[in-house]
Amino acid sequence: MRTTSKLLAAVITALALLAAGAAAAPSLSPTGPAQVTLQQDRLLRVGEFKKLYGLFTTRFKQQCGYAKFQQQAAKSRSQLKGITLKVTGEQITGSRGIVKYKYLRGTKVLATITNDLYVKVGGRWLDEVDPVTSC
Repeated sequence: MRTTSKLLAAVITALALLAAGAAAAPSLSPTGPAQVTLQQDRLLRVGEFKKLYGLFTTRFKQQCGYAKFQQQAAKSRSQLKGITLKVTGEQITGSRGIVKYKYLRGTKVLATITNDLYVKVGGRWLDEVDPVTSC
């Protein structure tokens, strides 16, 4: 009987911890702008700059030609070693979305972004020009 009680207590504790973790995690759309942010991070890390460039709006591309973008992306990529991206929130209103995220080195927050703007164009979320996204 004691073993059963201990096992039950352990299961309840584990479920409580899982529930607390789920409550703390942001609720993200599986196809929303936060997923684009994560995809951008993956593409940047593997050097897929052309695919990465395709995730930006026409307006951004008019302000930032591919050659300049590629040069800046390569520089950014070289600085990402040991840094992780953590999406902390997403707000979608119609065809506009705001993504919040942090860049971390271990548990140390290196940068906090609270207003990265995305717009939905032709059914796809694209990164738009804003104070966070410029060339």
